Amino acid sequence: MNLIKKPFKSIEQLQDHFFESLHNELFSSATSDYAILISGGKTPLPVYNRLAQLNKKCNPHAHIIFADDRHVPRTSPDSNYGNTQPMFTALGISPDRIYGINPDLPLEESATDFAKHLNQLFFDSVPIKVGFLGLGPDGHTCSLFSTSDAKRTDTLAFAAPNHLGLNRVTVSRNVLESTDRLILLVDGESKREALTALIHQPQTIPAGVALSNHPNVEIWATLL
Repeated sequence: MNLIKKPFKSIEQLQDHFFESLHNELFSSATSDYAILISGGKTPLPVYNRLAQLNKKCNPHAHIIFADDRHVPRTSPDSNYGNTQPMFTALGISPDRIYGINPDLPLEESATDFAKHLNQLFFDSVPIKVGFLGLGPDGHTCSLFSTSDAKRTDTLAFAAPNHLGLNRVTVSRNVLESTDRLILLVDGESKREALTALIHQPQTIPAGVALSNHPNVEIWATLL
């Protein structure tokens, strides 16, 4: 894993840079289909809300993939899809170009359904140009909460049941390794230990294991 570290003086500066970067991806001049991998959480959500205020349509070739989501109704405040819906609507991204879980299906079926749709995206040779991920205080990224889950390569998505009282579905490292450029957005003192481990002892945490074979990983952090 080749790590590029980009420090920021404040969360506002980090979010401004993320806004500009995601905006450039969504409004790119691409003339063929491409995908962007995104995650939920406190750091990216204000940026999604800012993009929703632009009130203009993005590149019609853009697809969106959720790195993970909680298996809850989309009306729940815990739903990444639901929280991001205003951005999709404002940017004119149709539901058939958004790859997330179907929470109306049972957990395992939801994971299988998500993997099936990702398989079709891969079959259609749609490149995933960039992924914006997070890093948890326990060292996870996406919903890869253990090093064994981070090593899984038998599917593109699978269930992560009963973590902190919620069931989740996550993409696997296959999806991460197929993404051209991966960016981890990291803010908050509680994540300092995990960030240190990712930089110096990556094999000790799930995020480091999941990203270990990727040649183009960037860390955008207020903790550097």
